Amino acid sequence: MKKLTKIMLAMLTISPFFIQTVFADVIYEREIGCYVVREDDDHFVSDANAFLKHFWSGVTRNDKRWSVGQYYWNYPRLFMEDHQSFVDKMDLALVRAHGANYLISTLKNCCDVIHFKDCPGYGDYAASNGDLEFLIIGACSPLPAPPDAGYADVPNWFKTSNGDATGIFQGLHQLMSFRTGASGGASPNYYDEFGERLAQGNAVMFSWFDALNVTRNHHGGGEYPGYGSAISADGLTGDTLFVYGADPDSIHNGQGYTIFWQE
Repeated sequence: MKKLTKIMLAMLTISPFFIQTVFADVIYEREIGCYVVREDDDHFVSDANAFLKHFWSGVTRNDKRWSVGQYYWNYPRLFMEDHQSFVDKMDLALVRAHGANYLISTLKNCCDVIHFKDCPGYGDYAASNGDLEFLIIGACSPLPAPPDAGYADVPNWFKTSNGDATGIFQGLHQLMSFRTGASGGASPNYYDEFGERLAQGNAVMFSWFDALNVTRNHHGGGEYPGYGSAISADGLTGDTLFVYGADPDSIHNGQGYTIFWQE
């Protein structure tokens, strides 16, 4: 599934008393992609930079090394017809954009819209045999939760517009986003906090919620900077970047998913 940064042949040492085989470490590369709305406020880029700075030099723990593989202005094709070369080529994708229930814009707060119910499946079990495990959509309200009016349409995440089951979840472990409006350029910056927590080896989904709470508590509580939401495959809620379970196969074995949210 992944490429290896280095594989060294075993060295065989022979003595009269023992035979010892020494293996070099094998490090598996993991890549982060970041995609930012075009022609909009500078804080979208600032937020992306705040997250990516924790991975520019690469972070290695256990047998995995995470680094930045892509950083582009966003276009619909990166999630649609060219997704195999972009978002689904990455292991984690972070998006900064404007949004609404089940969609984001890639140009300003209006145009070149991505409707996620029209997107192909992401992950190892997709027809295209993709790679994405974690998707973070930093935008206003793409992922409504049970308290929200748009929650009745949550199956949009699991069915494409032509009725194909599972939608984008075809090996994808977790989706994290907002159920409410989302304030960009917040201080302290929750994208900075989120990136730091991930690099330290904390659970991905809970790091998202914890990072939002750091900014929220700094401002005395309340909704600011927005209430987060997430969907996780059952049994994988504790996934970290460095220790995570097998890709969920909702197509063949009915892998379940659970929605989580703040309020």
